[in-house]
Amino acid sequence: MASRWKPSVTVAAIIERDGRYLLVEEHTPEGLCLNNPAGHLDPGESLLQGVVREALEETACVFTPEALVGVYLSRFNRPERDEDITYLRFAFCGTVGEPEPGRALDSGIVRTLWLTPDEIRASRARHRSPLLLRCVEDHLAGKRYPLAALVTDPTLFEPEIKGVGHGCVRSTVCGRGRAGRRRFVAAARRLEHPNRDCPGPDALDAGREPRRHPQRDARCQTGRCRHLRFLRACRDRLSSRDCQPGKA
Repeated sequence: MASRWKPSVTVAAIIERDGRYLLVEEHTPEGLCLNNPAGHLDPGESLLQGVVREALEETACVFTPEALVGVYLSRFNRPERDEDITYLRFAFCGTVGEPEPGRALDSGIVRTLWLTPDEIRASRARHRSPLLLRCVEDHLAGKRYPLAALVTDPTLFEPEIKGVGHGCVRSTVCGRGRAGRRRFVAAARRLEHPNRDCPGPDALDAGREPRRHPQRDARCQTGRCRHLRFLRACRDRLSSRDCQPGKA
């Protein structure tokens, strides 16, 4: 199966104080460049957690997000490294406190600096990304979106387990919806039991138990009857209160 293309998700802090914006100067393959405090979203963290972490790592300041400035797509090519990367950036504005004493800046960060919008425009050749200036201009234009527009589902921290044998799994095992439940029932009914001494799905619906055969009992218990045990578990889940169709 071919791998699916995915953009690199990043978060950026747009921090303004007294008409100046907090930027970082950092090492890049193209030399020293300027950027907003920004970085990649880490696995298992929300967008807000990510931007607070990145701002702290790159500026040594605690960042408090107040609003979403915008969501941006950008792309660059670096042929000598065979890199073709698309970034999906979530930019937040907010406030920062004073730098934490003794806290080192992230690897690659040379220093932080406060620049006016005109100084930022004049240094465009040193911008690591065109989104640096775009985010500043959008902030100056008053673009603000509520943080409530961003939803972090609890499954980010406790992922759903997909597949049979993991309890009630939304839309996959027990269904929690008519379509998912129908697929699950159909899959159960398509199972063909290999042991002639054990009933199949139809017999299970009738409530019959498998007949024991003294010479086949051990073989049955070590695997030949696992389909029946699976079907019984399916029946129990499908009839449970938490797995009724229509529940979301």
